[in-house]
Amino acid sequence: MSGSPAYAANPLNAAVNIAVANPNRDGTGTIGTLYTAPTGGARIDDIWLKAKVTTTAGMIRLWLFDGTTYRLLREILVPVVVASATVASWEQALTGLGIVLQATWSLRVSTEKGESFDVSITRGGTFV
Repeated sequence: MSGSPAYAANPLNAAVNIAVANPNRDGTGTIGTLYTAPTGGARIDDIWLKAKVTTTAGMIRLWLFDGTTYRLLREILVPVVVASATVASWEQALTGLGIVLQATWSLRVSTEKGESFDVSITRGGTFV
């Protein structure tokens, strides 16, 4: 254990598009990689979720992956939104998450329905 605190020193931004239906809660099926931590590890505080299409009721799932095992971290409810020229597609901010990833661990994401979503880290950093 370090005698001094570690701070996320280098900002990070990462994004992934997910669009393949995966109703599983057991870590199987198609799961996109949002970010894999470097040697010093990383911290993720805020994530932005944005549908690129009309949505039906479903879930987006966040997963921790240690290189061997998937662990379901969080489920985010996606409501029905009929996107159009006058109605914005669904979006949601996840703030204050405080997810700390060890070296080589990754944060991954899946969608229950076959609908297209962009998932972005909007605030986080790597440790040095």
